Amino acid sequence: FNRVIHMSPEIIFATQNKLGECPVWHPLEHCLYWLDIFDQKLYRYQTENNQISSVDLPYLTGCIAPHRQGGLIAGMGNTIVHLNPQTAEFTVITELFNKNESRRINDGKCDPWGRFWAGTMAYDFSPGAGSLWRLNNDFSCSLQWQRLSISNGLAWSLDRRRLLSLIHI
Repeated sequence: FNRVIHMSPEIIFATQNKLGECPVWHPLEHCLYWLDIFDQKLYRYQTENNQISSVDLPYLTGCIAPHRQGGLIAGMGNTIVHLNPQTAEFTVITELFNKNESRRINDGKCDPWGRFWAGTMAYDFSPGAGSLWRLNNDFSCSLQWQRLSISNGLAWSLDRRRLLSLIHI
């Protein structure tokens, strides 16, 4: 970790996202995905041919991660879904809370063991309305933390012993 790597950023496509979030490299598909949350779009950048494509999503989607069976796992509205990134068709895996509640899934990632974690927040940013959930490998869902304002920026320490997050309490 003592080496400094010098890189120069390069704009590959100016998408003009309203709220560009959740960039993720898909190792099976060899492409970069990201979301425009407010425009309800999923973008895909294919490095082999330098092409960018997008699909319209039916619901506000806060996060994505590669799914081990192909496609993506996504936090869409109040649900966690298996998403086909080419067609935007999806299968609901679980519903975290009632869809009439005024909150949504915000950020999420897979941990080193393959479990998907998703944080929620209120549409109006109300303090204490958010929570942090874990979708286990058997598809059961566990509430991990509640009374958060915004759950965001999940990561794990190199030794895998700590969950790191930018949680607004």
